[in-house]
Amino acid sequence: MGGRVAEELIFGQDHVTTGASSDLHTATELAQYMVSNCGMSDAIGPMHINERPSSELQSRVDAEVMKLLREAYDRVKALLKKHEKALHVLANALLEYETLSAEEMKRILLPYREGRQPEQQEVVQEEGELVLA
Repeated sequence: MGGRVAEELIFGQDHVTTGASSDLHTATELAQYMVSNCGMSDAIGPMHINERPSSELQSRVDAEVMKLLREAYDRVKALLKKHEKALHVLANALLEYETLSAEEMKRILLPYREGRQPEQQEVVQEEGELVLA
């Protein structure tokens, strides 16, 4: 869900890419598995749903899947809005370089760690090299 929400926040809802549809597909499959196979639904309970549930049971499964997806979307949106400055910095870096290693992402996001803003950063020496902390 994170990729889709990030694209909505960065580019707007009308400019979400097809890559975000892959996020939705994966999230939907996971939510269906959680409800149907793992019994992770308070409304349906701890049961495994067979391949051809009744239409009533299928409607309940669909409602629970939708509920999980909406809750995930809302949680991710709140989290990304809370860290929106860091999101924009990372998005700009990705637009410029197309790919970033985990280490490069950590360096880019380091000034935003623990809620600090770039103007509050300090330069410290760590094993012979200067880093922002």
